[in-house]
Amino acid sequence: MNPSTSTLLASAPPEQHKAYWRRRLSQPPPPPNLPWDHERPPVPSFVRASVSAQIGPGVWQEAQRMAQAAGTTPHVALLAALYALLFRYTGQGDLILGTAVAPSLGEPLQGASGSPELIALRMRVIGAMTARDLLDELAVSLGEATQNLPMASGDVLALPGPQSGSAGHIPFNVALILSEPPISGNGRSWRESAFEAHLRACALVIRAHAAAGGLTLSCDFDSDLLEAPTVRRLAGHFTNLLADIAARPDTNLDHLA
Repeated sequence: MNPSTSTLLASAPPEQHKAYWRRRLSQPPPPPNLPWDHERPPVPSFVRASVSAQIGPGVWQEAQRMAQAAGTTPHVALLAALYALLFRYTGQGDLILGTAVAPSLGEPLQGASGSPELIALRMRVIGAMTARDLLDELAVSLGEATQNLPMASGDVLALPGPQSGSAGHIPFNVALILSEPPISGNGRSWRESAFEAHLRACALVIRAHAAAGGLTLSCDFDSDLLEAPTVRRLAGHFTNLLADIAARPDTNLDHLA
C-alpha cells in the first residue's frame, strides 16, 4: 500500500459509512466511453494536457438562479450538465463521476475549512427524465454522499476499476471540481492533497472557478487518449447544455440542446 493510500485509510469509519459506499459503488459500471482520439496504449505515458473554456456571466448567473429556484446549488447544476453531456455522448445510463466537496460544508470548495474529499458520485440517467428530475436526484445523492464522507476516498480505492494510477484504482474516468481554495485545512495546497493522484488517473478533469462574473473551465486531460480540439468541443457542448438546463429545466434530457 502506498503512503497516500495508507493516509486515506488510516482512520476506520463507522460501519454505516462503509455500508453506504459498498452499496453505492459495488459492481461499478464501465466509465463513459468518450469519443477517444486514440486507443489506450499498452504502457501509458501519464502525459497531461489542458485547454481552457469560458462560461459567460449570463449563462452562469442564469444557472445559479435556476439552481436556487430548484432548492439546490450551482455545484449540482454543473454536475447535471456533465451527466447530461456524457449520457448524450455515450448512451450509458449508469454513470459514475468524480467530484470534490469540503467535509465541513458538503459544498464545493469555495474557501471552506478542512481538507477536500474526492467522492465517486453514481447516477442513473434516462432520456425521459427532465433536467429538474436530474437536479433533484443529484441533490439527494450529493447530500447522502456528504453525510458519509469518512469512507469516500477509502472505498473508492477498495473497488476494482479500469482506471489505475499511482494511488490505486478508481471507478470513474471523468471528474468535475468546482473552485480551488489555495490552502486546505492541513496547511497544504489543494494541488498537493492526496486525491490529486487519483485525478491524474482520469481521462478528463474539468476544473471550474469563478472569473469576471462567469466561470473559467480548465479541462485537464490524458493526452494518450484525447486531443485538444476534441476536449474543446466537449467543453462547448457542456456549456450549451448548462445554458439549456438553466433556461428549460422542465425539458426532457433527450430534447436539450
